Amino acid sequence: MVDVNKIVQYRMVDGDLTTHNPSPYYSLQYVDVNNYKTYIDDIREVSNLIIKQIPDWGDAPTVETVIKRFESKSYTYLFYYKDRCIGWNWGNPNFTYNWIDIDQELEDDETYLGGCFVSLNKDDRPNNSGYSMCYLFFKEESNRGIKSMYGVTDDWNRRASILYYRLGWKTYNFIK
Repeated sequence: MVDVNKIVQYRMVDGDLTTHNPSPYYSLQYVDVNNYKTYIDDIREVSNLIIKQIPDWGDAPTVETVIKRFESKSYTYLFYYKDRCIGWNWGNPNFTYNWIDIDQELEDDETYLGGCFVSLNKDDRPNNSGYSMCYLFFKEESNRGIKSMYGVTDDWNRRASILYYRLGWKTYNFIK
């Protein structure tokens, strides 16, 4: 279980997402246990980007880890810029800090979101890509009928906190 003293918890309810007009060069692809084999090359690409660009991340998600996530009801939205996969976001119908083990069940119209990564290489994407990726991700979840979205950031991660607030999230302690 996560140490709640070292994280900030958030919630966004339906209708709170701010307005944004992302570039038409961006797109998302929903991937879960039912279709991940079709996107295994893109999953491998993102995993390799993480390993290459964040070498200090000792337990960076490998393809094997990602498959375990899918088997635990987690899903991802692969993020594309000009048809090249450059990132992902994760979701699960329950709160799961590692995307595999369920820490807390949520209601049917709620979901836990996070695990955002977009390539750190500025040659791969424009400066606002992380913001656009998260906006599109949250918009898709809202379109799927999700009424409450929950997320966490590490307490030191000021950049992620600012992004959450800019997109309409509010601080909210949901972990029991």
